[in-house]
Amino acid sequence: MKHKVFQLHCLIRRAGKTAHHHADLIFIDDKPYVVIEWLSGPGIDIPDVKVPLDPKHLQKISSPGIDYMYEYPIEDPRPLH
Repeated sequence: MKHKVFQLHCLIRRAGKTAHHHADLIFIDDKPYVVIEWLSGPGIDIPDVKVPLDPKHLQKISSPGIDYMYEYPIEDPRPLH
């Protein structure tokens, strides 16, 4: 399934550290998700690691290159290597 991809400015928390981040934002059944990692290959782009977002903290903005801003830190669910 092909998703429309928006650009998101957010805070990502990983290993106890929080940093500003530009990420991809998609909507699945009208629910917002930040895509942390894509599974890409010939003819495929699948959101492999995604985190659901609370719409209360999602704000549409009009800034060059950014479509939305998320006002709450997002925990990166990927394991540390």
